[in-house]
Amino acid sequence: MKFISLDIETSSLYPSRGQVLELGVIIDDLAVKVDRADLEEYIEQLPKFHCYIKHPNVVGDHYAVSMHPRIWQVLTKEPVVKDYYDYELRLNNKSDIVLTPDFVSYYFTQFLSNNNLLESKVEKVTSIVVAGKNVAGFDVPWLKTLPVLS
Repeated sequence: MKFISLDIETSSLYPSRGQVLELGVIIDDLAVKVDRADLEEYIEQLPKFHCYIKHPNVVGDHYAVSMHPRIWQVLTKEPVVKDYYDYELRLNNKSDIVLTPDFVSYYFTQFLSNNNLLESKVEKVTSIVVAGKNVAGFDVPWLKTLPVLS
């Protein structure tokens, strides 16, 4: 049974006062048995989607923003992905990927499609089990407030 492990970082605890700044997803399959000695290698080969999200104007709460110095380093240093070629190049070089909010949905949909997690010919997610540390109480409710995921 496939599942995705999801994590987001935001500029506030409250969707009405903040934005998603980082999104990370890993796809795994419970049917695969892995020896502890091979675990690191196994995790490395799992399909992953990760990006930082650069908003034109960042809004949020100071305590949430101060928790993410790495995000601010990336967002101020790295250029925003310009096109699919640029995206693929950064992905292959294992570089940080910075997207504008408009393109997160596009590249995330491509990722789901490439990993057979979308129904054929329609951009509708198949049944997916979502896991993560704060996924039920924070991540999924937060993401449901976004227009593209509602």
